[in-house]
Amino acid sequence: MAQKNNKDRYHGKHTTAGFAAACFCACLPAFWAAPVAAVAGNYGPPGTPVKITVGYQPYYAEAWSAAVLRGLHLQARFLPAGSGSTVNFYIANRGLVLVHALEEDKIQIAYLGDVPAVLAAASGDATIVAVPATSENQCSVLLVRPGAPRNPAALARWLNGRRIAVPRNSCSESFLDQLLRTDNIHPAAVYNQNPGTIATAFRAGLLDAAVVWQPAATRIQSTGLARAALTGADLHWRDGAFLLIRNDLIRTRPDIVKDWLRAELAAENYLADPANRQAVVKMLAAQTMGYTTAELRQALATLSGKHGLRRDFILTLEARAVLRQASTFLVGRHRLGAPAGLAVQDRFAAAILRQSAAAQ
Repeated sequence: MAQKNNKDRYHGKHTTAGFAAACFCACLPAFWAAPVAAVAGNYGPPGTPVKITVGYQPYYAEAWSAAVLRGLHLQARFLPAGSGSTVNFYIANRGLVLVHALEEDKIQIAYLGDVPAVLAAASGDATIVAVPATSENQCSVLLVRPGAPRNPAALARWLNGRRIAVPRNSCSESFLDQLLRTDNIHPAAVYNQNPGTIATAFRAGLLDAAVVWQPAATRIQSTGLARAALTGADLHWRDGAFLLIRNDLIRTRPDIVKDWLRAELAAENYLADPANRQAVVKMLAAQTMGYTTAELRQALATLSGKHGLRRDFILTLEARAVLRQASTFLVGRHRLGAPAGLAVQDRFAAAILRQSAAAQ
């Protein structure tokens, strides 16, 4: 079950303790998808104003630092020439939408869950440059009809022959795959549905269970149509949010990469401070539709606690393990090809973290 709002390591700023051994600059062993050569964008010379578009999901709590960054207008504070740079924000409700937008150069920066991040990083167009967060309860919430058993063993038996829904190519689908294999569960059907459709299907009596992420899990529970039966914490399953930047932008404007990471770190520090919760809820309400402030406040509380957000920022051993398990899932489902290299580079993030620690 989702954990209570306890004070833990999510509250507080990043430190550099132990990070040197954890970060790396070589390609992470993973898997390959047919590369599409990136076309160099016209970003101008270093130090000049830039025009970019950032794709993010305010409907995905694990990457809410992006919503905070936008809400605080941190791009104007950190990018070259302040207001001379232009940053457009592109909102999506599914990570796969942003993967395609990266490939088509419609966006240059994206915040993605682990499974979409692997798809994007294997495409040859973008590189994973930072890790906003990982967790055990954000993208792995199993919802069941209210009458389902509460005992874990009985619940596993009950799920056999049931109708389950999950968004395809998501961190939630990866978790569901692990759950079904771990407990030898054989559902009658697994439907590819987005969180909005899942809520409608529960209401119509067409679903028995679903796996979704926060804040959708909180919203569906608030209707009384379903309850949370377990999360990734029950399986010691960690997922994560990753920050990707197009390769042509990294190559031609490394100053923009550094500036954006400084803004991202500032957003994460703001999000981590309990004193800012009400302000964060207001930012989220302004960037989403269909959520009440009470639902957003309750979902925000799930970021805390033992199994809530861990603010990795760099590619820690745990974050690398998350990427490997997402890659394994995709290859097992024949959605990625033969093993090769995944585009991962956190040297910029490591440098920003060192600078931040030195300034404290």
